[in-house]
Amino acid sequence: ICMIFFVFRANSFNTQYEEVLSNLKKLNYIRENAQSQSGHFMSLCMSGKNIEESGEEVVLENMNLYLDDVAESIGDDEKYKVNQSRILSIRKQLDPYTECVKAIFAAGDGTNYPAFSEETRALIEATHAYNSTIANHALDLLVLELDRSADIQEEISNNFHAMIVLVIGFFAGT
Repeated sequence: ICMIFFVFRANSFNTQYEEVLSNLKKLNYIRENAQSQSGHFMSLCMSGKNIEESGEEVVLENMNLYLDDVAESIGDDEKYKVNQSRILSIRKQLDPYTECVKAIFAAGDGTNYPAFSEETRALIEATHAYNSTIANHALDLLVLELDRSADIQEEISNNFHAMIVLVIGFFAGT
């Protein structure tokens, strides 16, 4: 029974740490795409490329889903209030950014990007108002998540050592 508990706890520790590593990947995805995505729209509109084939809808959807995943992972722990605040900062920029990008998609014929015009130029420029702030906040949160990963790693190490002592004590006592 003690070994089962030991394996269960070790798996739990591993899951916690993997979740933080996943957050780092997701935040980096948001940061990289916020930096580069709006720059792509000019050439996509000029070429009238197919929206679905460009993959930008999926990127936008993933950015929003990943931010939700990270927010859920951080949770409500007061210790990580700054992380939670940074999530809100990103969300405040990502929501209007998402609306601007959807407006670019909608300005087309439903399949292809719209032809480049003053209207599309204005929409593309509107995305620029948000993308660097999103990227900067995502980078800040990435650093905060690195700090949280160190906290979790320390907690895991302390708990793991305590478990080993308990297991040794259990086997020594039997």
